[in-house]
Amino acid sequence: MSSKIVWLLLHLLATQSFSFLISTSINKPSCVQLDASSPVVEINRKNNDSLAIQIERVSSRNRVLDVQVFRGFSISASEFIHKQRSELNVTISEKDAISQLTPSYDDDGKELDSIGDPVTQFTALACHRTDNRFSSQEEYTRGVVIGAVDAKIRRSPSSLPSLGDPGILVDELLWPHVSLKNLSVDKDFRRMGVASALVRAVKVFAIEEKMTAVILEVEHANTGAVNLYEKEGFVFVDEEETIGGKMILVLE
Repeated sequence: MSSKIVWLLLHLLATQSFSFLISTSINKPSCVQLDASSPVVEINRKNNDSLAIQIERVSSRNRVLDVQVFRGFSISASEFIHKQRSELNVTISEKDAISQLTPSYDDDGKELDSIGDPVTQFTALACHRTDNRFSSQEEYTRGVVIGAVDAKIRRSPSSLPSLGDPGILVDELLWPHVSLKNLSVDKDFRRMGVASALVRAVKVFAIEEKMTAVILEVEHANTGAVNLYEKEGFVFVDEEETIGGKMILVLE
């Protein structure tokens, strides 16, 4: 399957099936079993390794840790267990390891003691197909995080930790809105529509929360990111800025 076809499939998936995909992914720690109607795209790569790409809203401590490991902020639970055993001669369970590695989150993956609404995270998962001759459906292994994005609801200017953003006036922004931050995709899965799918997940989230807009910050020189956001309908708040600034997507 050519990369162009894959991109088109992901584009159709993101624009037509996101509300269903996100709602059915909540509380599922692994990739779902696929059938003909499942809104998940399968990708056949050169080594015949079959993958399904799925967008999921983070709703467990396990997935919070998966995202932190993907972003390089934490070690995995298995690494932590090994360190405890080898360095301290202490044996702990995987559940306890995850709890110790994610102390700022509850069991539903929500931030504790956050200012205003907690950050909502979305992930892109790559799920490897496993052959099972005893099953009528193709089963997929636990998803590996290949992309992530954060969405933070801002209900009023007072919900901002700091109003000192240079060159941006608070009065220019629409309230309430969702702030999109920390979008990243694994280098081996770029230019496959994954980033666009994550951005659209945030857009669906903002619409469901009855927000007026989605706002993000990006450097003008980051042409790849700027082009991505412009294709998704974002425009710069201040076109005269030459270093960086806010882009906004006004929701109907």
